[in-house]
Amino acid sequence: MKNIGGILMKMRKIIAAAAATALLSAGAPAAAALPDIEGWRNGEIRETKLEAISGSKGTWTERDYRTSGGARLHAVLMQGAGPKGWEITQTNAEDGEISGGESAENLTIAGRPALLEFRPVLGRSITVKLDAENVLTLESKNAEKEEIIAAAEIIVKKMR
Repeated sequence: MKNIGGILMKMRKIIAAAAATALLSAGAPAAAALPDIEGWRNGEIRETKLEAISGSKGTWTERDYRTSGGARLHAVLMQGAGPKGWEITQTNAEDGEISGGESAENLTIAGRPALLEFRPVLGRSITVKLDAENVLTLESKNAEKEEIIAAAEIIVKKMR
């Protein structure tokens, strides 16, 4: 019985250490991950290390941007094991009558496969598969299609 109690205590310490690491790293800068865009308002970079008992699973980096035209964009960069093996599937569809106006369209952003989605209530999002372990997503409630595509192009090119 003492053995089980000791094992549980060690597991609690490991979980607490992993949670503390994630919380402490949430505000750490990641300058190269989501670049400043000249002429835009560039928000604070927020980075969270994705840790597990089995080790590091990657990084979740967020930043808010406002384009020179006033469109607000929320960027999320997933790096590591999270997006590993995930692929953008071929989807070009408009389901307006059935689902309320949603649409999805495959694109290429700076030579990378991407998926542009629109939902009337939520706005637009664009997801770009950067490589085997990196995915960029931009979301906006007020950006036009051309604005979110242009923003993704700028960010991806500056990240190279």
